[in-house]
Amino acid sequence: MTSDPPRSPLSVLRRKNFALFWTGQAVSLTGTWMQVLAQNWVVVTFTTSAFALGLLNFASSLPMMLLTLYGGVAADKWDKRRILIFAQVMLMVLAFALAGLYASGHLQLWHIYVLAVFSGIASAYEMPANQAFTPELVEPEEIPQAVALNNASFHGSRIVGPALAGFVIYAWGITSAFVANGFSFLAVLFSLMFVRAHRPSERRMEGSTLEYMKAGMRYVRERPRLMILMGFSATMTLLVFPNLIVLMPLYAKEALNTGSRGFGYLMSSSGVGALIGSLLLLTIPHEQRPMRIGLGLAGVATALIVMGLSQALWLSCLGIFLNSLSFSTVVGLANTILQEVVPGHLRGRVMSLNTLTFVGIMPFASLLMTGLAEVIGLRAEMLACGVLYGIVNLVLFRMLLGSPEIADYEEEGQEGLSAAGAE
Repeated sequence: MTSDPPRSPLSVLRRKNFALFWTGQAVSLTGTWMQVLAQNWVVVTFTTSAFALGLLNFASSLPMMLLTLYGGVAADKWDKRRILIFAQVMLMVLAFALAGLYASGHLQLWHIYVLAVFSGIASAYEMPANQAFTPELVEPEEIPQAVALNNASFHGSRIVGPALAGFVIYAWGITSAFVANGFSFLAVLFSLMFVRAHRPSERRMEGSTLEYMKAGMRYVRERPRLMILMGFSATMTLLVFPNLIVLMPLYAKEALNTGSRGFGYLMSSSGVGALIGSLLLLTIPHEQRPMRIGLGLAGVATALIVMGLSQALWLSCLGIFLNSLSFSTVVGLANTILQEVVPGHLRGRVMSLNTLTFVGIMPFASLLMTGLAEVIGLRAEMLACGVLYGIVNLVLFRMLLGSPEIADYEEEGQEGLSAAGAE
């Protein structure tokens, strides 16, 4: 077993199917981040309430919480590519609906919430299918590279998307950001028309949806280390995500007294940090994973405290840069390990459980943290989250170190993949 990373971290892009799918995803994600910036800013123009921003996130996350496990079962039972096509079409229609309502002057706050609910329904099926589909486009040893590049495209789009949104909004108005997002889905739909799985999972099980779910839960429950890794995602969702994404428009406007340009700087700084963190995943040897996870956890806690204390835009940009760099390292390594070790016929369900640790907590985390920010103040809320995050993850990290080395996952994962291939 080798512990060194591949000599050419980008060699996975030589896989035609993966490269095509990855490119389409990158274009679509850029459009998505354009809409995120525009949509959040529209909400802020309706109201300055932090709770209103939290409610928007609640509206999109609640259906994901309720349906993600079903999405995982669907990904393991049916054609993942067709699920992805259907979900992307639905998301495209919703983007154009938002554009039409805003352009006609009929958009109201409740419209945004309703469209967010339908977006959450589509995402509940798209996310598990996407995560389970990617490893089928590459060889087993290329999975870490594929996951890292997917993370890089996600976070890279966080740089390009907000910056591009700022330009098109200035030139053609907010409607243009929504329209651009709608058209961006054509890129991923085009790629899906031609992509074919390199290593499709042929496993088909008899039984009910509930039995499928139980099998996935049992697999994770019997592997405590996987539960610890999912615990890292859960604490990110509860204590970090509301501050990093949901509260950022209000943080820029109220805490830093800056406008949409300052908000764009914050989001772009976040994107740069996350992109660098994702690209660094391509070079991390297996034996260094525990150390990198520990450093990432410490970085997130420190960054939240810095942002809570900051009075200057530049320092807040530095804080959110460190936050996103650390965030992407921890989450990226956790996702890499999970996708390496889970056999193909279970990957949709296990990754849906991992997604659930994120989206299942998200609706309530957003409401809780935005509500707390209104009671004790935004800065005090960030400080409290930073301290609590550090304490909780210190305990989880010690539990992880007490388990067998993370590098052992590679051997466990190869056994799982061999078993899946034999089936």
